[in-house]
Amino acid sequence: VRCTAHSGYKMSPQALEQALDEQVRVVLLNSPANPTGAVYSAEELLGLAQVLRKHDVWIICDDVYQRFVYDMDSCPDLLTVAPDLAGRIIKIDSVSKLYGMPGWRVGLLAADRRIADAVTTLNSNSISNLPAPAAAAATAALEGDQAFSIAARQRLAGQREALLEVLRGAPLLRFCEPAGAFYLFLDIGQALGRSFRGQVIGDDESFCDVLLKEFGVALIPGSFFGAAGHARLSYSGDAGKVLAGAERIKTFLGEFA
Repeated sequence: VRCTAHSGYKMSPQALEQALDEQVRVVLLNSPANPTGAVYSAEELLGLAQVLRKHDVWIICDDVYQRFVYDMDSCPDLLTVAPDLAGRIIKIDSVSKLYGMPGWRVGLLAADRRIADAVTTLNSNSISNLPAPAAAAATAALEGDQAFSIAARQRLAGQREALLEVLRGAPLLRFCEPAGAFYLFLDIGQALGRSFRGQVIGDDESFCDVLLKEFGVALIPGSFFGAAGHARLSYSGDAGKVLAGAERIKTFLGEFA
């Protein structure tokens, strides 16, 4: 389902209904979303649930970023708002983002037992088992003091606001303010086809390439996510570097002709 800035990069019940033909077996719902930072409200999830009740599909809920939400106490999730769908919901999570362990490759799954057993069988015959050091690290993370995650959320909330303050009003740039995760999805369509220092910037990949080479700022082209004409910015790093990068993006856009 193609979502745009007009819809806040979120899927409407009508769009979901239209997409659910007889070939569809699984609906993947990612909230907070990567790459957009969009978060579905409880009301929006209820609307999607109304559609899902009418169709025999599995529902994978990607909850990896659920603790990273802003302007709300907690992130709404489909299982809470529509518990009657529990038998078809497969919740997936990870230690990668919340605990700063992206290289450890530890994933979590909660589902109906027949799904969990099948995944366990598949997993054991493809990658064997979780390595002992990674298992011990994940256990320590999950069972340890969680206060740092609150601090991380507060830090990211501050960096998000500072970043938005810099980029609001930047030329040739549009975006939806992210409600979660730690990404800002930039609509750079107005810049494409224009020239920068005599070079025509034709697509999002060339935009990101020139920005990296000329200004030392790394963005991910939106076309890598199936959204040409966009670019993803991560604001999870050092606050000073995030703001410096935002200022450089603003300068870069100001030189387009």
